Amino acid sequence: AINIVNMISIDADNKIIKPIEFSEEKQKLVEYPEYGTRYGNIKIDSIGINLPLYYGDMPSTLQNGIGQSSGAYFPGEGGSIICMGHNTKTFLYDLPTIANDAIIEVNTSYGDFKYQVYQTKVVSMYNPEELPIQKDEEILMLYTCYPVNTLGHKTDRFVVYAKRADM
Repeated sequence: AINIVNMISIDADNKIIKPIEFSEEKQKLVEYPEYGTRYGNIKIDSIGINLPLYYGDMPSTLQNGIGQSSGAYFPGEGGSIICMGHNTKTFLYDLPTIANDAIIEVNTSYGDFKYQVYQTKVVSMYNPEELPIQKDEEILMLYTCYPVNTLGHKTDRFVVYAKRADM
């Protein structure tokens, strides 16, 4: 019974995060989270960000925290991880102040992962090739609408590119 209790994560709001099994041998999740469910947390100490991470990118999901694209890999699987969040003060408003070499921590119910920022840039939402899905290197791409200090629809995105740093 103690082993079962130890497998369940409790988030900051005391909500249970369903445990997910990861195969180290295959570098792949054995079971994936349900779309729209929380499976972790993203933390960037250097700019004061600590937000829940959800699988999916529906507007209702993004109201609660950071969403992960359903077409991307998961942390630990060795490919592109694409995450996004709103540019409001309670979410990614300070993302454009991030420095190269900053560390982004992704804590999941199946493991903890660190990524080091190597590039940031502003891209058009009409250029999806700026967020490439590839399987050869584990890169976290985290983005928000840009500029962050204006109202209304924005067609630009501020993107942070970070390579896995804890391997």
